[in-house]
Amino acid sequence: MQKICKLQMTALDEKVMINGRFRSPQSPHQMIEIERGMKIVVAGGEEVGVVGAVILNPQSEEMTHLLLCRVPVTAVYRLVPINLIAKIDDDTIYLNIQCDGLTKLTVHQPA
Repeated sequence: MQKICKLQMTALDEKVMINGRFRSPQSPHQMIEIERGMKIVVAGGEEVGVVGAVILNPQSEEMTHLLLCRVPVTAVYRLVPINLIAKIDDDTIYLNIQCDGLTKLTVHQPA
């Protein structure tokens, strides 16, 4: 039996970037490079998708979310708050969330 979750859908006041250099959520004095297509891995070690984009606060230009892309399997984009990032290496972003927690993330609806 598949568990069905109610999904939040929202259009944010946002700026979307495909890639760039951003302040690290773990160390604000360190800059990190994030690019579209980087793998996203959850706490259990499972690869769950790739970075579709980076969402910025339009006023502060600070990174607020990653856009988790799981195309073509689900064609659903989810907003991953930056506080869920555990670490980043050359081509992978590791999250502090289990795979079953992904359905609780907000579905991205572009304005």
